Amino acid sequence: DITKAMTFGDDETRELSTRYFAHTNSVEIWSRRRFASDGDWLLHARGSLEPLRDASEVPERKIPRIERPILSEAAEIYMAAERAGLDYGPRFRVVRATRRDETIGESVLAVPDGGTGAYADSHVLHPISLDASLHGLFLARPQRDGERKAHLPIRFRHIRVWKPGAKITQSVTELQRETDRFKTLSICLTDEQGDIVATVEAAVLRSVHLVKPFMIERTFREQHLAVAPVVLPDAPIASPDEALPAETSQLQL
Repeated sequence: DITKAMTFGDDETRELSTRYFAHTNSVEIWSRRRFASDGDWLLHARGSLEPLRDASEVPERKIPRIERPILSEAAEIYMAAERAGLDYGPRFRVVRATRRDETIGESVLAVPDGGTGAYADSHVLHPISLDASLHGLFLARPQRDGERKAHLPIRFRHIRVWKPGAKITQSVTELQRETDRFKTLSICLTDEQGDIVATVEAAVLRSVHLVKPFMIERTFREQHLAVAPVVLPDAPIASPDEALPAETSQLQL
């Protein structure tokens, strides 16, 4: 469960704390401003970790066939993300193309660049690849006029990793349920050979508005059109000798 998004202020540095509790197999992610007091820690996410009981038995891939696929390239995908208010950096733009219909999306992914920083271990499941599996959703439901809305994950029922550390080159998402505020979908991540690397069951996404559409924005529009110049006739000019009508020379009360 993602209980609170991690936000950064201008020129702000945050300390991150990942806490594992062996007696409950639970893990929590906390953060605070650097050099802040111990009482300033904020809980961002919590979950549980367990080894797969049948790790050798990879489930068969059962993804419905896409009907009448729509092909979109990377430029179109990330333009849609920017319209939703999310500006992904170069290292996070790993979707090369996507094929989709109303409920299914297949994305071709590049292997993320960069290492693991100060950590020596490799990622069990690369976070950039998992995040990129959701990027094609920006095209699935276009923005309404006057709106900037994105769907961000708040909960994953199960994330199962069948090939830890494998390089992910494709993702398949299937929309299972949708309301005005929430989406629920499944995710399948595969490697270059087509083998399943990881599966996600019941990923829940909630809509977040950066800009809500106002009624006036949906109803009225201002549009400027180029027209040919129009020559107006000269207005008649009265001569100084002509007297004004008496009724116009005095103020009517």
